[in-house]
Amino acid sequence: MDEFLKELTVAIQNRSDYELSINSVEVIKNNDEKFTGINISRNDRKIGKNFYVDLLYQRYKNGEEVSDMAEEILSEYFRDNGCTEQKILSRINDISDYDSIKSFVVLSLVNREWNREYLADKHHVPFLDLAVMFRILMGRSKDGTATTAVSNEMFKRWDISEQELYETGIINTMREFPGIIKSFENLLAERIIEPVKISSINPAEIFGMGMYVLTNEMYMHGATAMLYKKQLKRFCESKGCNGAVIIPSSVNEVILIPNQEEICLDPVAIKDMITDVNKIEVERVEWLSDHSYIYDSESDEIRDYYD
Repeated sequence: MDEFLKELTVAIQNRSDYELSINSVEVIKNNDEKFTGINISRNDRKIGKNFYVDLLYQRYKNGEEVSDMAEEILSEYFRDNGCTEQKILSRINDISDYDSIKSFVVLSLVNREWNREYLADKHHVPFLDLAVMFRILMGRSKDGTATTAVSNEMFKRWDISEQELYETGIINTMREFPGIIKSFENLLAERIIEPVKISSINPAEIFGMGMYVLTNEMYMHGATAMLYKKQLKRFCESKGCNGAVIIPSSVNEVILIPNQEEICLDPVAIKDMITDVNKIEVERVEWLSDHSYIYDSESDEIRDYYD
């Protein structure tokens, strides 16, 4: 890897019209997964951009040219012409002032146990076996979002209550990332979900009923939408049920199964299914949990699903 990083750095520098600063970095992401990357910044700019190279390294070992990878990285680096950087800079300057930044605070869900190292310096609140993280939305495009986690130090500096931060975050998240619920059949028809994943995690086959996917309009980190209780309640009302079993498919979506009194789902079977799919179909960095939950529309609460 070290030799590859050296070759890639030289190739990028030789192909750029600008003087670049390139440094190797190790980044801890969801589920304490560690990724090797390079951070590239222009000497006349204040913000760098990370590029993860683990997959590129595999391509390198398979015989691909480093020069081609350097061209790909440079094309991506210069694509936004600094527009995103200016937005990020303006928000970085406002981070210490909660009133200036609060409209950009959003939420995300991760697994507490699997993210001990990742969560160590980040402010979060427990939610079942998960953690609700607070993030600042720095920028967004059709390809994704740029966020930075709210640190323990940052939260302390803001001098606000946890309840205020959560209420602000959930309002912003619902506004910026509206939740959507679609049947698996519709998502398959729209080619949003791969057929192989449908056959692997199909409660309709296992439990004899249909299922629905809850995510957001970007289909990214959409599992956070399980915090949108009003949407869950409307779903239950539309299906004439008293609640919904929630199966964590990944950090990007959860599966909803209408909970009917005459139907008893086996939580052990569900857990086994989730575990198998996580291992076979989902990259570890996208795992959310290995067991299911239930939303009770009468109490308007989400709890672990046991029976």
